[in-house]
Amino acid sequence: MKLVFCAAVGLLNALWAGGCSDSKGPAVAVDTAGAGGESANGNGGEPATASGDACHDGCVATLAAACSNGPSDQASCESTCHSLATGKCGGEYVTFQSCAEGKAVTCGSGALEGLPVVTECSDQQAAFIACING
Repeated sequence: MKLVFCAAVGLLNALWAGGCSDSKGPAVAVDTAGAGGESANGNGGEPATASGDACHDGCVATLAAACSNGPSDQASCESTCHSLATGKCGGEYVTFQSCAEGKAVTCGSGALEGLPVVTECSDQQAAFIACING
């Protein structure tokens, strides 16, 4: 079950579970704004998000879904996502991630009970899970 969870975790553009990867995943760069917000990155001196980062964006959506078996926090979600994108099934994961971009994240049922899923990308998700389990 942990394997399916990790796969689903990775599924969602970044998914979750600290138990699926170690804490040595790649760091996510966060730009900061210049004085008075003059920088192209950021707004009014506040930190900018890692715009265009599928793991960051996917984890925001995944955490918002608040699934019972979803990630616990943004940092571990992003770390797991980056690890999955560069892992043995990275091609399948990136394909799923591309499909899921901008689509609603919901909580699964059945074999994926309580896991974040993107129903419009079920074929891509299934291919990623098959690779992880293979």
